[in-house]
Amino acid sequence: TYVASDRVILIEQLGLPFGDSSLLPTYWLCKAARQHVKVALAGDGGDELFAGYDRHWAGLFLNKYGRVLRASPSANLIADNNPKSSRSRLARLVDAAKHAGYEDLGAIFPTSMFATLTNTPIDEKWMKETRERSRQVHPWQHDTLHYLPNDLLRKTDTASMAVALEVRCPFLSRELAAAAWHTPPSVLLPRGERKGLLRAVARKFIPASIIDRPKHGFAIPLGDWFRDNYGGLRDLYLDLVINASDPLPDKLLGLTINRQYVKQLTDEHMTSKRDHAQRLYLLLVFAIWCRWMNRVTRDTRVIPPS
Repeated sequence: TYVASDRVILIEQLGLPFGDSSLLPTYWLCKAARQHVKVALAGDGGDELFAGYDRHWAGLFLNKYGRVLRASPSANLIADNNPKSSRSRLARLVDAAKHAGYEDLGAIFPTSMFATLTNTPIDEKWMKETRERSRQVHPWQHDTLHYLPNDLLRKTDTASMAVALEVRCPFLSRELAAAAWHTPPSVLLPRGERKGLLRAVARKFIPASIIDRPKHGFAIPLGDWFRDNYGGLRDLYLDLVINASDPLPDKLLGLTINRQYVKQLTDEHMTSKRDHAQRLYLLLVFAIWCRWMNRVTRDTRVIPPS
């Protein structure tokens, strides 16, 4: 049950409802590395500074053709049950165009789903302002400002500190980051190649067979793990999210969670009708965090001044 137990330990140690599931493999890698070294290097910042994600191209397309996409049919009519299929990618793009723009492309619960999850109306003014803010910087610059510090660096820091491993990020040196930030897209993306400039430099030192491999995220087969109960993950989810009396209390979240919708997402995922692995995982993380917060609050004793 190390998958479930490590998740609980890390969230309680962090003290935040951190919903990036790659925290687990990052922690396991750091734990293995610490058996041999005290200091390690990480590639954090490479994708954000040098435009390495598919969604960066999607963001450029969204900024250019967002008005056309907003006039397209509903995203629900386009998507299928494979989140990586062309239809699902197009559906996500259309849904983002109709709502919060680029921010929805990277969201676990994009605006439309979040409104259903929390029983809250969609704020049209907020969506318009959010889309406009996204248009003011390139998609990879948006990720450098938000995704990198709020997710990736926090993940690496948490996983490494848990095992007393020091991790340094060479891509984030002041000089290199400033140079990348001010490099135009035509240079960063020669011939439209993601991370093209960085790859061109790397080919001078590393075999092309390594540089030109397909991109693989540092991910775990979370969807299968929920369905197969690998490491006790499904049991933990059912115990803390589905079967608990008040797993996501309003007083902690400041929101009322639509538990019927949570049950719908769970059923769709467990029967393989849709892939909601990251959404179930985030709900599990919030439940772990809420349980921890309740325990900390209950056990805290305020000592009156003498």
